[in-house]
Amino acid sequence: MEFDKILVVGLDGLDHQKIQEYRCENLMQDSFGKLELDGIQLSTPMLWSSFMTGEKPESHGIDKMLAAKGEKARRFDNTALKLFNLLGMSGLHVRKTLIYYLYSSSMVPMTRDDLEAEPLFEEVADAEVLTMPGYTDYPYIAGKMNVGPVLSRDNPPASRERVFRDMRAEFEHRRKRLFEHMSDHTFLMQHFHYPDWFQHLFFNGSRDKEMYTEMNELAGDILEEAGDDTLVVFLSDHGLEGGGHRDEAFYSANAQIGEDVTITNLMDRCLHQLSYAKSEEVDVEV
Repeated sequence: MEFDKILVVGLDGLDHQKIQEYRCENLMQDSFGKLELDGIQLSTPMLWSSFMTGEKPESHGIDKMLAAKGEKARRFDNTALKLFNLLGMSGLHVRKTLIYYLYSSSMVPMTRDDLEAEPLFEEVADAEVLTMPGYTDYPYIAGKMNVGPVLSRDNPPASRERVFRDMRAEFEHRRKRLFEHMSDHTFLMQHFHYPDWFQHLFFNGSRDKEMYTEMNELAGDILEEAGDDTLVVFLSDHGLEGGGHRDEAFYSANAQIGEDVTITNLMDRCLHQLSYAKSEEVDVEV
């Protein structure tokens, strides 16, 4: 079956097992299952880059960038350790916070310019990515800056309430943009970091049902808004349990996309169901 449009919605950290546990029916479409990660490290930018390019990290290059940033952080830390140790525990906290803000991939995200492999969807003439780790800058700064430090529990720079407020603001901003642009493009992709942040922040799982119910409702709203001519794909990059990443990513599509679905073959399978004009074939009138 061919579709006129594709809508890809990334739900970061949404767990395959928990989707079933909380009976998230809107997230379990015609094709639904555990997304195999091909042994790739459970790192958000590496996994989403592999999804977009169909390549493993050694080919799309994000692993090399992360390694380079890690080496810079190590060198900086060696110098900072000598300086801030003189200030006692408060100095150690300043050192840790500085390293986070200077080198964390959530603070200095990889973008399209860092990829060494071509994203597969760029073949589509009318492709638009609203937000995606490894491809775009964050369009809205609230929400991305405090989740990591607050989890240290040691003199966090922001309260849990403030972090949750920022997470909600980021989520609502991305949701609004998605629905504003849903009918504008042949290929549209939006990413929500909220499920990942939520499960890190409330790591004991006491509020999981609340968040999974909301993501199921979001999926229902998306499916209602999308036309019958649109292939709708939901997926995550990993699952979460006890506040940590685990190999329980999921995929879901409103069409049959075959068996043995992996993070490196899913994009290609989706594009094969799309009737589209390739970008290099488009004539531009001046």
